[in-house]
Amino acid sequence: MFSFFKKKPKLDISNVIRELAKTLPSKYDSIIKQIEEGIVIGFFIEGDTYVKFKLDPSVISRFEDPIGRYYSISGFQLEWDDVSRTCFAIRIGYGLVLGIELSDSSVIFKHQNQTRIILTSLRITYLIH
Repeated sequence: MFSFFKKKPKLDISNVIRELAKTLPSKYDSIIKQIEEGIVIGFFIEGDTYVKFKLDPSVISRFEDPIGRYYSISGFQLEWDDVSRTCFAIRIGYGLVLGIELSDSSVIFKHQNQTRIILTSLRITYLIH
């Protein structure tokens, strides 16, 4: 039958965001500061694998770059208690952190304890938006 109730995400996005700020290299200082100042106030699932952040307008005004490019930073992995890993990328637009894209959508709804974020090799992909 049909389900009228949406599945509730079990992935602790706030923990992922905190760990991301610790893992990013210092050359991404602006993104780290945004996260530390609480730019992300919520999130929602868009599509199957994209977690789009709800941003605090008072923090946006301090970091937004109207001529900034839209790009993705990949090369991150979430490591779980069972030692499995899930790759993900961060999306940036106009100087702001917009969300994360996961390689496996099932981790959003599984209750797993994420132990840490592993940085493998950073790759920037510029997107047309």
